[in-house]
Amino acid sequence: MNHFTSLFSPPNFEPSHLLKLLIHLHIIASGENGDYFFPCALQSYTKPLVPQTETNPLLIVWQDNDGINTLPVPQGMFPLVITHLLTHNKCPCKVDFPPLDPHQYYKYRDALSFWIFIKTKRYTLHIINHYSHIEVYFDESVQEAKVKCPYIRELVMKAVSDSAKAINLEQNHVAAFSCLNEKEKNCYCVIEEDHSINCTLCKKSADISGDSYWCWFDSMDCGTKIIASDSQYLQVLDICNL
Repeated sequence: MNHFTSLFSPPNFEPSHLLKLLIHLHIIASGENGDYFFPCALQSYTKPLVPQTETNPLLIVWQDNDGINTLPVPQGMFPLVITHLLTHNKCPCKVDFPPLDPHQYYKYRDALSFWIFIKTKRYTLHIINHYSHIEVYFDESVQEAKVKCPYIRELVMKAVSDSAKAINLEQNHVAAFSCLNEKEKNCYCVIEEDHSINCTLCKKSADISGDSYWCWFDSMDCGTKIIASDSQYLQVLDICNL
C-alpha cells in the first residue's frame, strides 16, 4: 500500500500529470488561457425551452446493429462530444464558448451553446442532450445555413464518431429529423446515405421538404477538403465558400 501511495504522490505524480491524463481521455478540455472545462461539473438543464431558430434541428440518434430499434444516448457520450468539439481549433473553423448570458445561451451539463468561428464570421450553435437523442440547432437564417450547416454537420458527426471510438462503442449513430406525423411522437425520420428517409416507427415515412431541413445536407459545387481523423467517420467537407 505504501508503494502505491508513493507512486501517486509528488514528485512521482504531480497534479499536472492528472490534468494531462484527463485531457488525453477527453474528459476535460483545456483553454487558451490555462483554464480547463469539465462538462460534468455543470448543473443539469432543468428548463427545457426549445431554441427558436429558423432552421429545424438536426438530430443524432443511436440504433441497434440491425438499424431497427432506437437506443438511448450512450452513457458518457455527450460530455465527450463537447470536449472533442472544443479541441477543434484548426483553420478554417474554431469552436469556443459565448459569454455567460442565460437569456441567450445554454451552459448546462446537458445543454450547451457554442460560438463557431468560420474564417472571420461567427455563428451560434446549440447542442442539447435529450438522452433519447441529441439535438443540434444552428441559430442563423436559412440562407446562411444552406452554406454553413453541411460543414457543421460533418464537424459534429466527426466529434460523435471520435467519442464513440474513445469509449469503444460501435459507430451506430445516424442523422435524423423529428417525425412530422402527428400520431407518432417518439419516432425519428432517419436520413439514409442517399438522402432517402425511413421513419423508425411509422408505416409511411413523413414527407420532409424545405430548406429549413435540408440545409444540413445541401452540397456545394466547389472544391473539397477533408477533416483528418483517426475515426472511421471520414467525410468530404465542402468548405471553400465558408
